[in-house]
Amino acid sequence: IVMGASANAADIARPVYKAPVIVPAFNWSGFYIGGHAGWGWQKEDATLATLSPALPIIPLGSVFNLEKDGFLGGAQAGINWQPVGTPWVFGIEGQWSWTDSDSSASLTLPGVVVNGFATTNWYATVAGRIGYAWDRSMFYVKGGAAFADVDAFVDEVLTELAADLPPVWRFSRILCGSRSRLLVFDSASAENA
Repeated sequence: IVMGASANAADIARPVYKAPVIVPAFNWSGFYIGGHAGWGWQKEDATLATLSPALPIIPLGSVFNLEKDGFLGGAQAGINWQPVGTPWVFGIEGQWSWTDSDSSASLTLPGVVVNGFATTNWYATVAGRIGYAWDRSMFYVKGGAAFADVDAFVDEVLTELAADLPPVWRFSRILCGSRSRLLVFDSASAENA
């Protein structure tokens, strides 16, 4: 005997399947702006390249070793672009900082003491950068141009020779230069968002 029948299970609930939640990958693209504050250090050797009629005693080639330090603060802004589906990030950034970084150095010659002073008033950078992002962390290299506004002064105090020289040469302060300088720089760093 063979027997067959169909069964219907209308009273059994079917399982509900939900699509998996897809979390979009973090993307570094976008504009940013920020501020910074801190303390800066700098070492510089200044060499006398021309003779000054106001400071006739200082020989050409005299070197002042200047170590500057001081407060700095400023702002930076930039933009990054990360193509969808790649870990590469491309960007450009600008930064400007005010500083009161200054220093002095002395040079002692027979009969005269020469004091050199230098002050960095501000500096700025413009840089491009290329980074490799790993989710919310990015490692990058950047390079560009740096600009600095520097004032330099020299004081000349004559000691033994003062009696034999005109009064204007006994003590004089001269502004040796106030200029902006262009430098090229590169660096490597990391960020986390």
